[in-house]
Amino acid sequence: MGEHADELELELARTGEGDDDVRRHVESCASCRTRLDTLRAAVRTGVRPLEPLEIPADLDDAMVRRAREQGTAVRRRLHERRRPSAIRRLIPWAAAAGLAAAALAWLAIREGSAVGGGRSAVGAGPLAPTDGQPAAVVGRDRPVHPGGPTADRRPACPEPACRERSRAVEGPTAVPRSADDINADGRIDVLDAYLVALAADRGDDTAALDRNRDGLVDRRDAERIAMAAVALHRGPDVETTDGHR
Repeated sequence: MGEHADELELELARTGEGDDDVRRHVESCASCRTRLDTLRAAVRTGVRPLEPLEIPADLDDAMVRRAREQGTAVRRRLHERRRPSAIRRLIPWAAAAGLAAAALAWLAIREGSAVGGGRSAVGAGPLAPTDGQPAAVVGRDRPVHPGGPTADRRPACPEPACRERSRAVEGPTAVPRSADDINADGRIDVLDAYLVALAADRGDDTAALDRNRDGLVDRRDAERIAMAAVALHRGPDVETTDGHR
C-alpha cells in the first residue's frame, strides 16, 4: 500500500477481506474513509461508477478493416524484403555456372583446333545413349557410333597423341548413366550443377544430390559436378564423382 489505499484495497476493506494494516489506515485516514463510504453507498444503491463501453457497429467495422489492411501491407513489405535476398543467394551459383560454361567453351575450341583444324570440337567423354548402343559425343553433342560415316570423314591425324585421342573417342566404352547427370539428358554439364545449386537454395536434402557424401546438399556439391563436367572434356579417363569414367 502506498500513501493511500487503492481501489482494490478499499474493496477488500469493504468486504472484510483486507489486511489489518489497510483497515487501520482507512480508519485513521479521512480521505480513504470518505472513499470507502462512497463505495459502500454505490453498492447499496446499485449504481455502477462506470457503464460498459459500447462501440458503434460502423466504428467496429472500420477498425477491423484498418487492421486487415495493415496486416496485408506488413506481409507485402516482408515479401519484398525477402525477394532481393533470394536473388542474392542465387548470384554465386549463376556466376559459377557462367565460369564453368566459359571453361567448357575454351576447352572445346582448343580441342577442335588440335584435332580438326578448328572445324569441330571434341565434346564430353563416352556416355550411354538412351537406345543402349555404344556412342561417343563429338562436336555439338552429335552421337557417333564406332565406324560410322562421321568417323570416316574426320581428317587424318599423324601425331601419336591425336591418334590416341581418336581411339578413345571412337572406342566402344559405353557406361551406365552417371549419378552426376542430374537431369538425365546423357551429359554431365553446367546445367546439372545449376540444378543442384537451385536445390541447395531451396533446402532440398535429397540424398541423390549429395554428390560429395558429406550429409548436406550445398554449394560444394554443385561445384563438384561443375568440376566433373570440365574434367570430362579433358579426356575419357577422368573419373566422375560417383566412380564412372
